[in-house]
Amino acid sequence: MHGLKITSAWLTPILRDPSNGNFEEIGIGFSWPPSESKLARQEWARRVPLIGAVIKPGQDPNLSFGVARTGTHRGTAGAPLISYTSNGHSYTANEGYSIVVAADCG
Repeated sequence: MHGLKITSAWLTPILRDPSNGNFEEIGIGFSWPPSESKLARQEWARRVPLIGAVIKPGQDPNLSFGVARTGTHRGTAGAPLISYTSNGHSYTANEGYSIVVAADCG
């Protein structure tokens, strides 16, 4: 990670909009904290801290985390690496994206 820091990280549920059946995931493009829709507010209210979180069989949560620049230049980060244990075995998952935060969004 260069020029960025993670402010905090959570697992949030992915809820379905009953009016159209679409799923809504909070993340890029949402205000912080997420508040632009009823589903986003419900997901945010049900967040749990990532560290120590337990994902039960059949759950498919969203990884939500805040990032902030540590300087005046753009910040970059590679894909998050997620380490976890299941049935006594350790695993690492690599999310398939990277992050760039512009130095000036204007």
